[in-house]
Amino acid sequence: MTVTTPEAMAYDQNWAYAKFSLVRSLRENLGVGTVIFREVHEPRVVEEEE
Repeated sequence: MTVTTPEAMAYDQNWAYAKFSLVRSLRENLGVGTVIFREVHEPRVVEEEE
């Protein structure tokens, strides 16, 4: 299973614990084997002033 997370998750201090808790829940409740976390870093859009 692949879990895609936004860039903002990297700044959450609780994310490391939550990630392992999520893996445990996926394995126990859904029987998932391998879990892949993929971070998505979108380009920042700068708006021009008129």
